[in-house]
Amino acid sequence: MKTAYINVNVATVWTKPDLPRELDYTATTSPTDIPAWLSGLTHQDRIWFIDENILQTQVLLGTQVLITEESGDWSHILIPDQYTPKNETGYPGWVPTRQLGYDEAYHHLYSSSPSVWVTAAQATLNTEQSKVSLSYLTRLPLLKHEGEKIYVKLPSGKEGWLSFDEVTIRQEPHQVELPHLKAPYPMLEKRMGADIVEAGKQFLDLPYLWSGMSSFGFDCSGFSHNMHKANGILIPRDASAQFKFGKEHGFEVSKEELQAGDLVYFANERGFVDHVGIYVGEGDFLHASNSNYVVKIQPLWEGKYLQKYCGAIRFW
Repeated sequence: MKTAYINVNVATVWTKPDLPRELDYTATTSPTDIPAWLSGLTHQDRIWFIDENILQTQVLLGTQVLITEESGDWSHILIPDQYTPKNETGYPGWVPTRQLGYDEAYHHLYSSSPSVWVTAAQATLNTEQSKVSLSYLTRLPLLKHEGEKIYVKLPSGKEGWLSFDEVTIRQEPHQVELPHLKAPYPMLEKRMGADIVEAGKQFLDLPYLWSGMSSFGFDCSGFSHNMHKANGILIPRDASAQFKFGKEHGFEVSKEELQAGDLVYFANERGFVDHVGIYVGEGDFLHASNSNYVVKIQPLWEGKYLQKYCGAIRFW
């Protein structure tokens, strides 16, 4: 395996390299145009991603990945900070090789430098050549802070800057108590359940995207994963893995104990956990809904959610 870094704002991770269609072109280029890709997808296109298991996950600019195989213009990668039982090293899947990069200086700074986290819903990365929209929770190494400009190192080896009011700088590694998962970089400050809810509310009405892990579109577990990450807590990538991990480590809570920020889980008729949301309080939960196709707040104890409810986990 060799180390590389994501060199586009959002890399979409595919199940196999031959799956993208012509209409997916702007998601596989470098640079990408994720808004253009999403705006061109019909409802049926989005359903296809789900029904045929086309997409696996997404990964943001600057994130470290491990290349395990190369095939033509594609690379099979593992994503170490997206925990999954699919592979103990990290979440697996295929990305276009042109969306990867490696720079020795960036590699050194990745774990040793203070972290610059995008904490606005989206932020503008300014370089000499262009302006790029970055997702919420993009994380890059800090170079320097000059007035309202925060200069960061990029995995291409170049530099760019972000506006001070769109980011948070984390100077020291944040250590979470075991058995929480550990990130290979300084995390944001650990906060409480109500903060997880507030982080999520800023994305109300954001369109749902199967495999989505960015503020251009989340899926249900990508949403819960990222709202925890925004509050200093790293949890598994997928709903089923989150629920299993939480139960194994004693984080399960009863209906009567539910508090804002707890994760609520739902299972299909076979008992497989296939959906997750964030409990808001007063019997409501916040989730990236694959039936309504937006992030929304809904009653928990009604209809199919009451029928499918299978438990809750408190990671905070």
